[in-house]
Amino acid sequence: MRLRQVARALRLFLPFPIFALLGASSPPPDPANLARGDTAALARYLDSYLTRELYRHGALGVSAALVDANGVIWARGFGLADPSRGVRATPATIYQVGSISKLVTATAVMRAVEHAQLALDVPIQTYLPQFRMRSRWQEPVRPTLRELLSHHAGMPTFYL
Repeated sequence: MRLRQVARALRLFLPFPIFALLGASSPPPDPANLARGDTAALARYLDSYLTRELYRHGALGVSAALVDANGVIWARGFGLADPSRGVRATPATIYQVGSISKLVTATAVMRAVEHAQLALDVPIQTYLPQFRMRSRWQEPVRPTLRELLSHHAGMPTFYL
């Protein structure tokens, strides 16, 4: 009986010193001090940083990648993709982006505006001739990119 109690206590408390030793390793170098092109050091930094930030913010999981002109240099998942089933996040984990797609779209449009590939104040039909919006009025609605991006195009709620 006593042996079982000792074994149980060891199982409960032995991991703590091990975790303390794992946390005692020196932090990776500051990314500002990395040599140009040292992707291995950058990957070590990202491993440490993303692990720390994931738990600091209470996030469930995240996936990240380093990419250059030739493709993926490094990719890793952190935390859980599906906590209810204990599925770990991987580089291939697909996440629901929610409202962030509006921000990404607006950023891409504004970059195209900066490069004179799009104009904010011309009707959207200039770029998407097939775009039609039903209207209560006789005149067709011809919203501009600026109106669409700022949610002032008069688009009915059933379109949203």
